[in-house]
Amino acid sequence: MNHHHSASEGSRRMCERLESTLVSRIPNLLRSESNQWCGFSQAGGSKFAYVNHRKKMHRIEIWCMGEPDELQSYTQLQVHKRQPTTGGFGKKYQARVFLDSPEYIEEVANMLFKVSFPLGKTSYKTKNIQPLVRETPKAYDFSKPEPTQKVKIKTYRILRDTNLARKLKYLHDNQCQLCGKFLEIKPGEKYSEAHHIKPLGKPHNGPDVANNIIILCPNHHVLCDYGGIKLELDQIRKHPQHAIDKSFIDYHNQTIYKA
Repeated sequence: MNHHHSASEGSRRMCERLESTLVSRIPNLLRSESNQWCGFSQAGGSKFAYVNHRKKMHRIEIWCMGEPDELQSYTQLQVHKRQPTTGGFGKKYQARVFLDSPEYIEEVANMLFKVSFPLGKTSYKTKNIQPLVRETPKAYDFSKPEPTQKVKIKTYRILRDTNLARKLKYLHDNQCQLCGKFLEIKPGEKYSEAHHIKPLGKPHNGPDVANNIIILCPNHHVLCDYGGIKLELDQIRKHPQHAIDKSFIDYHNQTIYKA
């Protein structure tokens, strides 16, 4: 077993491609590293798979949750039952999958998502989540204002910054997909926001997937949130690794946009 960064380039890349493929399916996916493996989990949940690297071979070995018989129904993959052990680890991770070629990454991700991930998934609890609510920054005048009648108001906004959102911001170099602009909050540090075209939660119940996310500057994010702008798919800046589903654009224009 080898650390991610000491593994062969091929082994390392397959692990990273598996991660990026899972990110499109699992919101808040985490990949943790140790001296021997990488572990995959959803924030607030248990690790549903471990990746063991190879130092010389272009291969990874994945230990995953799930009944071996169900996992072995994915006949295109090299799924083997692990030898039973006395500890709890062996009871939870009963199968291992050998991945030698990138062409099977999609199928492995599909298997992990459908079989292993639900077993490690944990419902979110407020006490287990670091608060994501920040108070709106205060604006400061250049000179001391004249006394006026004041009403104290606090405004809160939930900022989502999942692994998926960060990856999409990286792909677009934090440039707004509508205007191409970004905020430079300090030299060398760009800022953008990820917007769910079909909003999450009730009553919209949009999914947290890449093809429902568009990277925006703060101005266009507010316009989209409040239905102040119509979206045209052919006018959205594109990236070959980030496709947007037209059905979500149609939902925005028909339900969110206020003509």
